Amino acid sequence: MGTGLRASAMIMLPLLSNALTPHQLEDFAKRFGVQARGGSGEHTPAGPGGKWDVSNYQRIGFTEVELVQKMINGVQALIAVEQKLEGGTDIKEAMGEHADLLDH
Repeated sequence: MGTGLRASAMIMLPLLSNALTPHQLEDFAKRFGVQARGGSGEHTPAGPGGKWDVSNYQRIGFTEVELVQKMINGVQALIAVEQKLEGGTDIKEAMGEHADLLDH
């Protein structure tokens, strides 16, 4: 069955938070296998400075190592987009194939 483990990290995504609505950022995070929760829990805006609680989206059917790795991979993907924005890349280009979320 798996463990049901929720591994999370608090990360700062100020530019991504400014470019996307909380709902868009949540949907974007899901595409990387993670769940992004705002400063006050699910479906809330980011905390001060774009602080998000990011955790693995799946909980059942995987080992602890797999679940933690899913969280790490998702956090790295979100940070990579933030770094592109820091470098001056346009949000659509930074989001790549996931830019369709901007149309919603």
